[in-house]
Amino acid sequence: MDNNLKKRDDENENQYLWRVGNMIDDGYYKNWTEVLSDVNYNLYNEDDDCYKGESAYRKRYAAAKQFYNDVFTKDDMNDDSERIQKRIEDLRTERYKVNAEKIELNRYKRQDARFDLFYEKIGQGLQKLPSPPMDFSGHCFLGVDEKEYLLTIADIHYGSHFVTETNSYSIEECNKRFKELIEYTRAFIWEKNLKHLNILNLGDEIQGILRLTDLQINETSVVKSIIGVCRLLANFLYEISKECVIDYYSVPRSNHNQTRPLGSKASELAAEDVTYIIDHYLIDVLSENPNVRIHSTSDRGYIDIPIFGFKIIAHHGHGIKSIDNYLNDISSYRREFIDYAFLGHYHSSKTIAGNSCGAYDTEVVVVPSIVGNDPYAEQLMKSSKPAAMIFGFDKKFGLNETHKIIL
Repeated sequence: MDNNLKKRDDENENQYLWRVGNMIDDGYYKNWTEVLSDVNYNLYNEDDDCYKGESAYRKRYAAAKQFYNDVFTKDDMNDDSERIQKRIEDLRTERYKVNAEKIELNRYKRQDARFDLFYEKIGQGLQKLPSPPMDFSGHCFLGVDEKEYLLTIADIHYGSHFVTETNSYSIEECNKRFKELIEYTRAFIWEKNLKHLNILNLGDEIQGILRLTDLQINETSVVKSIIGVCRLLANFLYEISKECVIDYYSVPRSNHNQTRPLGSKASELAAEDVTYIIDHYLIDVLSENPNVRIHSTSDRGYIDIPIFGFKIIAHHGHGIKSIDNYLNDISSYRREFIDYAFLGHYHSSKTIAGNSCGAYDTEVVVVPSIVGNDPYAEQLMKSSKPAAMIFGFDKKFGLNETHKIIL
């Protein structure tokens, strides 16, 4: 007897005939006649009255097969089709996820590559700059003045080039204005017989490329603008340091100094700010100058300026929702009372009174810009002369002296 035709212990008669019929259909056996003897032996004794011929089993299997095909095969195919379709959709979704991750990863890689190239170009340019010569006359010395002065410069926008009805600006004009500022500051130091001067830079040293319109008014590339303004500020500090000791403060962040790509949101990459490059270049190139002390910070948006114990902070001004309430907001944030806040950004001068405190008033001071009114300000029909300002602080009465330097 063929072992494949032996009835299993766990099979009933119908299951046995179904298995044998499947083996005939699959070609293991020619027909039911070939397996008849084994089937009868497994189901009945040969001398039993139930002994059947091949047609009985063949017809019985054919009927069962037709019933199965009519009832189950179509549903099984539909189920398989649905399962396959769902699997295809799942695989397609997973593929989209992988593609999305690749796109995002490539975007960050391209962005990092752009920043790396950007800083490499700046580094290459800065390495070519010679250190300014140090030739002090010896009359500079540290001492304690009865009054402290703070020179403020803001919004240089180096590299910008435009002509409006009331103003014109270029790299050449920017250099000219700084020469005038050097001469005025020298005369002021001599007049007041100053031994020490605080200088505050309120940011936006370059025009940058915050928007497409910036491309239209930029005279040179951003990299060359950074190198140019580094030279400008280094020479400015060097010349003033011939007359007195300088404490130079710079706000760590400003909107035009951001290296954000075109179309990205404001301050989305706030840490990518070229102020860091400018400040550290000044630190390096003036490191051997004993009359210049550079104060810089990059872990927040403002910087503290210690003058006679007053609480003074400086912020570029972008991102401040209300300059009228700024003293209250920053005092609440810092958990200490701020006496004076200096802001740039607005390209015009303005003083906002706070509250009286002892013998002085607290104030928010908005300082004018070096660049003056630009095409954007002209569209708003607001004009302000390019200027810098010097503020005098008294030990008792605080800020009580102001000098405006029209450039």
